[in-house]
Amino acid sequence: MTSVTVRKVTLGQGKPKICVPLMGKNQEEIERAAKEVKKLPADLVEWRADGFSDVLSAQAVVQSLALIRRILGEDVPVLFTVRTKKEGGAANLSAQEYSRCAYSAIEGGADLLDVEMSAGKETVFAIIQEAHRQGKKVILSSHDFSCTPKEEEMLSRLCRMQEWGADITKLAVMPKDASDVLRLLSVTLAMKETYADRPFITMSMGKDGLISRLCGETFGSCLTFGCGTKASAPGQMEARALRNVLDAVHKSLAPDAPSLPCHIFLIGFMGTGKSTIARLLSRRLKAEQMEMDQRIVEQEGMEINEIFARHGQEYFRDRETQTLRELSKIKPAVISCGGGIVLREENIRLMQATGKTILLTASPETILARVKKDDSRPNLKGRKTVEGIQELMDQRRDYYCRAAQITISTDKKTPDEVAEQVILSFCEKNS
Repeated sequence: MTSVTVRKVTLGQGKPKICVPLMGKNQEEIERAAKEVKKLPADLVEWRADGFSDVLSAQAVVQSLALIRRILGEDVPVLFTVRTKKEGGAANLSAQEYSRCAYSAIEGGADLLDVEMSAGKETVFAIIQEAHRQGKKVILSSHDFSCTPKEEEMLSRLCRMQEWGADITKLAVMPKDASDVLRLLSVTLAMKETYADRPFITMSMGKDGLISRLCGETFGSCLTFGCGTKASAPGQMEARALRNVLDAVHKSLAPDAPSLPCHIFLIGFMGTGKSTIARLLSRRLKAEQMEMDQRIVEQEGMEINEIFARHGQEYFRDRETQTLRELSKIKPAVISCGGGIVLREENIRLMQATGKTILLTASPETILARVKKDDSRPNLKGRKTVEGIQELMDQRRDYYCRAAQITISTDKKTPDEVAEQVILSFCEKNS
């Protein structure tokens, strides 16, 4: 799973981060609430603007965000949320008004936006596109205050949110009893182990669902909501008590985590499953997972396509080499590498000096099936055919062979089968 970094906060790694809401009908109330929140152990702050009387005024939203930023300082990310009545909030807005609020928040400097999936695909796509254009992140959310849907439906919603381009996905449901909470946690674990390729948030609301807000480090939810004097949703724990619980859980889990003897570098052509396998290995080996491309994207502040367009391929290769040098200073991790990292001999030497390089392979037909809907890969432009993929694979074959210390085919195998084979091969090499 890739992580998302906003200001100095990284979501998707380590302990779940704590988000504390602030609310107010006017700027005077917002100022008081922000000063109270500043005293709390908040990793992020959510401005719940659906109770703000001037939420449809772009000027008022921009001014309020500036006020919140002045009070909180530069390090704390601000999440902007207008929760509609159909999702448990106070706002009764048309699609046009909802979008207008979002654009005001983007312009006003919010770091993240909560966008409701129920706003509709067209509205969601437009907001995400504008947010990404201005370097903002989007949490795509779905709330059900009446019940806990079937597991298939909950998984479907979270996976569709990923398909729609959310940076972080969020699902909140209401339990009727403890068995509903268990079903939500089952879905959370399934996302962590199998489906999630980016950070996600889940919660079971109310008192019955409190446990779901505390066990994210085990089940995979990256963010939990705590409150100060006023909760924004049923079941929120006071932020200081929440921090104490999360710290205690983290401390108890840490001693059981074995350390890898060295890095595991997953290399191979795009679409061979490196990210998926890295996610499974990270959980099974209790090691950190790192996406090389995502690390560069976060450091550069732009997507891979944009880096290539602005600076060229050689610049991107320089960034890969620089990142590999930095990895010698961190504890061993499972690292998913970009498809072209082997094109430099120095990169191969750096990887083999600090870890084991494991080459994942797949046929051109398999790769095409996996990447045909993905337009984020600049090297596939004009080559998204079996023949085009084969040509590019042929160009890189010798590089991969020189770099690989272990080679594993992913054709006709489940991710679990591939992960198991990687672990067995890695252990044999290090025995």
